[in-house]
Amino acid sequence: MNYNHKKFLLLLITLFLVAAILIYITKKFNSLGVFVFDFSLAFAVIFITLMRVSKNIFVKWLKFAAIFLLLSVIIILITPETGSDFIFSIDRKVVTFGLSVLFTISSVIVILSKKY
Repeated sequence: MNYNHKKFLLLLITLFLVAAILIYITKKFNSLGVFVFDFSLAFAVIFITLMRVSKNIFVKWLKFAAIFLLLSVIIILITPETGSDFIFSIDRKVVTFGLSVLFTISSVIVILSKKY
């Protein structure tokens, strides 16, 4: 694996974890804060996995991640800030958490499918 590839991943892991810690400490859990916090934790798990794959797999995953994140931002922006239904209250925080879980699972599937 290329050394620059690992160095880049370590930098990203550090940035995402610092962002998540700062949001947790300052309690800035607004729509943007929840998005950054949830996806930072998801990225940390994925980046640790990506440290063990080739640069080719990383580039393919990066293309997938860019598309997924763009769609996630669009979905989150059109989701109401607060839920209005009594039983199934779906708001931005719930959607953001669900998309980050979906991102983690689908990223693992993409990485494993490209690796094997």
